[in-house]
Amino acid sequence: MVKYMNGYFDLLSPEIEAMILDQLCMPDLAIFSQTRIQNQLGITDYIDNRHNNLLNQFITNIPLFIDLLECTGSVISGSSAVNLILPKSEEFKIDDMDIYTTEKYAEVVIEYLKKEESYEVNKDSNERQNTTTTQ
Repeated sequence: MVKYMNGYFDLLSPEIEAMILDQLCMPDLAIFSQTRIQNQLGITDYIDNRHNNLLNQFITNIPLFIDLLECTGSVISGSSAVNLILPKSEEFKIDDMDIYTTEKYAEVVIEYLKKEESYEVNKDSNERQNTTTTQ
């Protein structure tokens, strides 16, 4: 008799596995990834795919953008971030990606978005800190 250490999960087809993972929120995915190393690797790939699918909607050079976020301490927030936490089955359509950074790095982030991602800057005349970019 073969002993299955993963409740037969590894006997499922990749499509069925993905359908199950699509029902799990981020905390549940994190817990499931801790059950064994193969799950950790699979969940990491799954989350990376979701992350890249989100960023592909707004960013052309994802590795460079991730470096920018890390170097400037900037974060993605709003509905884009919520979509990553929710189960994929509960995602909703997003029209924008909110990026928050400190005043120290605001110009660096804006210049990157303009030069590397072809965004244009629209400044709100009432609030100096409220800068939006459109592609």
